[in-house]
Amino acid sequence: MKRNYPTGPELMNLHGHNKQIPAEYEEHIFLALHHFPELAQVRIKFRGAEQLEYPLKTTPSRISLLAPPGKRTYTISILTEAPEPMEKALLKNLPHEAKIAALAHELAHVVQFEKSGALQAVSMSLHTGNGYRELERGADIMVIEHGLGFELYTLASYLQKIPSLFETYRHADVNRLNPNEILEALPPDQLQEVHRF
Repeated sequence: MKRNYPTGPELMNLHGHNKQIPAEYEEHIFLALHHFPELAQVRIKFRGAEQLEYPLKTTPSRISLLAPPGKRTYTISILTEAPEPMEKALLKNLPHEAKIAALAHELAHVVQFEKSGALQAVSMSLHTGNGYRELERGADIMVIEHGLGFELYTLASYLQKIPSLFETYRHADVNRLNPNEILEALPPDQLQEVHRF
């Protein structure tokens, strides 16, 4: 689906402050950031990673966890290589809209951390128990609230079509919204976008 965005230089001017962005992911990172204006001044480093449990992961700096919101530093790691079936779920192999949604999901985690006090942020960073499922699904809802429901639906539908992905990584399936749940959560205007395609 074609959305109207500012030009590349305009996006960089709007959203490039306090950001470290690898050139190969620049376009989609800036498009995702455009939907999260509240993160314009937040320090975020995007980096490639050779080993991760998931295709993308957001972590706050341990030292900055004790700092107040707005003063923290985050790293969004992007897995660059993986065996099948995870290989097809890597950011570089996703469709255009799905790339934006995957990055937006990680930005939603940054917002979740920014809305938390120090103790809650430390607990969130441990990624354990039922709280983890709540965080993941909450991040998906936030992506929808930031206007990217169509992109999130595209991502969820694409991942469900990867053979054996959820059999191999069972936790990934239950912790995120599935395509039907996304459709149920979409406001009318975003639902129309899905039905158009």
